Amino acid sequence: MSTVIEIVAEHLRANGFGGLVSVGGGCGCELGDLVPCTSDCSQCEPGYKHDDPRMKGEWAIWKQKETPTAEQWEGVEI
Repeated sequence: MSTVIEIVAEHLRANGFGGLVSVGGGCGCELGDLVPCTSDCSQCEPGYKHDDPRMKGEWAIWKQKETPTAEQWEGVEI
């Protein structure tokens, strides 16, 4: 039997998402490491992983599929 996280991961993969994002919580987790936190993830939503153009190797999960603008990245803490 699958766990809730495995079911969520399969749904995300099948629909082209890169992870989960909690807009109000200011956090996100990528598909390969879902819900590594101990926070309540009931408010998390599917999102798309985008590489941070300001620093190599950094990324964020966004609700939008389109690449975030430089202005949008300004509000993201590294």
